[in-house]
Amino acid sequence: LRYHSRSNIFSGEANIFYYNTHNYVAPVIENKLGPTLDNVGRLRNYGYFLSGKYSKYGHSDDLSFEIKLNFSQTKNKVSAVYGDRNLVPLAGFADIQTVFAKDQPLGAIYGTTYMRNDNGQLIIDANGYPMVDNTLKKIGDPTPYFILSLNPTFWWKNFSFSFVFEYNH
Repeated sequence: LRYHSRSNIFSGEANIFYYNTHNYVAPVIENKLGPTLDNVGRLRNYGYFLSGKYSKYGHSDDLSFEIKLNFSQTKNKVSAVYGDRNLVPLAGFADIQTVFAKDQPLGAIYGTTYMRNDNGQLIIDANGYPMVDNTLKKIGDPTPYFILSLNPTFWWKNFSFSFVFEYNH
């Protein structure tokens, strides 16, 4: 959906998307010979994007400028992992990694945690250190809730100056 004012000073755009990716291919390490590309599962991406722009153009060598404001919210979710795997490591190490795991966002962060008792308190070993639970658990989501950006651009004679402010939450 697009909008342009008659004078072209204001414009805006709104987009909604929903994609299903079947046969998602990722590097998989199954032996010490190195990674191989494998079809690991299905992925769903969805969200929306809103954009607005204000433009003020000068005459000949006068100063001109435009300001763009963008807002987007995007989510993704792994809908299936093929084969007998619960998750597929995409990057990282043995104790922390980004993974392709069913019902999780793409690149969910999995890692080891500390052991806790039934009251949620850390279990401390004989040397006074917290005991590590070596079972990988989800510890983070790399997908921001939304992204907001402001992009002003200025023109004067044959020069242009542009920069971007971006906020992720």
